[in-house]
Amino acid sequence: MTELLNIINEFNSTFSTNASLCEDLKVGWDLGDCRSIALYLLVEDQRSAPFGTVLYHHIGSYNTGEVYEAEGTAGFSLCSRLDSIEKFFPLSSNEATRRLDIGYRSPWLGGSCAFSSIPFKRWWVDSFKTLCANVPAQAELVSSFLTREIEVLAEAARNKGRRSGWVYNRFVDKLEYLSMRVNHEFLDSTQYLFKPVLFFNEFSHNLVSLNEQEKRELMNKARRDSHFDDPLKKWW
Repeated sequence: MTELLNIINEFNSTFSTNASLCEDLKVGWDLGDCRSIALYLLVEDQRSAPFGTVLYHHIGSYNTGEVYEAEGTAGFSLCSRLDSIEKFFPLSSNEATRRLDIGYRSPWLGGSCAFSSIPFKRWWVDSFKTLCANVPAQAELVSSFLTREIEVLAEAARNKGRRSGWVYNRFVDKLEYLSMRVNHEFLDSTQYLFKPVLFFNEFSHNLVSLNEQEKRELMNKARRDSHFDDPLKKWW
């Protein structure tokens, strides 16, 4: 982090700017250990930012390595225009990512991180355990609310004979509402933001049961696996 902070400070000193975010673009590592760092200026008016994001102008870059030196593009450069606006999701007080990618049963979020010299006020946590450890009272409210939502969907799935994946799909359909309740109501007084789907991925196995068809499919698979694992049965 110290290196990235130094890059931000040197860039600002060189061009008399106020960049506060830098992102290692992870390019050129196979070309003589080249690096390209993008630098961003915080958008002054954040009212149009989607919830849980921070908007920036791409303001310049810093390139280092033999290839960039040969091209004459090494060092700091300043963008001629500031009309691009890019959004980042804070992941900690001084880290952010471009995307929050959470799949079915995925236990984590985020990707490569950018560094911010200005601390974020709120950020997305990657585990429900973080809430339990730091804001236990609010975590209990979140848990009760999301558990009840999953239980209602699981009961509907059982009554309709739906497959267990149906519960996940309906949960995702309600994600905007669930996220609003969790982050604007239960966690509003904290520095944390939380994706409800992370709770589903971690705890739904205790709340959602397989339907009869899925149970039969699982039993048949277990029999097949057992048959092929036993060398004495291979020739039956």
